[in-house]
Amino acid sequence: MIGYVLGSGAARGYAHIGAIDVLESEGIKPDLVVGCSIGAVIGALYCSGIPSNELIELALDLNVRKLIRLVVPHRLTQAAINLSKIERFFEEIFPVKTFEDLKIPLRVVATSLTTGKLKVFEKGPLLPPVLASIAIPIIFPAVKYDNEYLVDGGLLSPLPVKIAREWLNNGKIIAINLSGEEFSRAISPDEDPPNIYLTALASVELTQLGLTLNEMPYADIVISPDLSDFAFYDFHRAEEIIHAGRAETEKRIEEIKSIL
Repeated sequence: MIGYVLGSGAARGYAHIGAIDVLESEGIKPDLVVGCSIGAVIGALYCSGIPSNELIELALDLNVRKLIRLVVPHRLTQAAINLSKIERFFEEIFPVKTFEDLKIPLRVVATSLTTGKLKVFEKGPLLPPVLASIAIPIIFPAVKYDNEYLVDGGLLSPLPVKIAREWLNNGKIIAINLSGEEFSRAISPDEDPPNIYLTALASVELTQLGLTLNEMPYADIVISPDLSDFAFYDFHRAEEIIHAGRAETEKRIEEIKSIL
């Protein structure tokens, strides 16, 4: 049994596509995918049967104009980004509606503001848990679903390897880490004061780094592409980020094959 763990990281999540592309070309396919935040989005698309070459096309087609339409501010008292537009976009690109319709089993991780605990979804409607998993506080509004208010799973488990291990037991887990192994968004005192959104993103990244380092030992292989040059919001740099994921996975592919 093989499991993929696709970590959180916003635009850096394009690296997941590059990694999956290499693994797919080597005939390696998962029996389970666990995704958090952008990893939940990529995981949902991949588990629905979309091959890596089509994921690449989809990412490259998401140009700046489309992104602007998706992220026009909603009511600033609630959150910065209009989640309803992203919901409609996901409805267009997701080929299936429920977890049960997926070709590969998927687990989506979110954080409950109602219970203060991690919430893992594996059945029922697909879209609400994915929307919850990407709902970075301040940037996105919380998602009310299953009688709870839910936000980004990365707040508690940005690389949910332990969740995958619960299902796979002695299976092999390949985790794709977008957080690196050191803080890459340090804000110099010589810079202008960051705005509230950049401050929020940097704070989330710093928290996620510590949580990620705690999860990594539970994976058999951790692929950590060099994404230090890419910000969370660099969705317009899809081709470069995909390449970074592909390059690191190619570098590790013999090691990966040796443990499977």
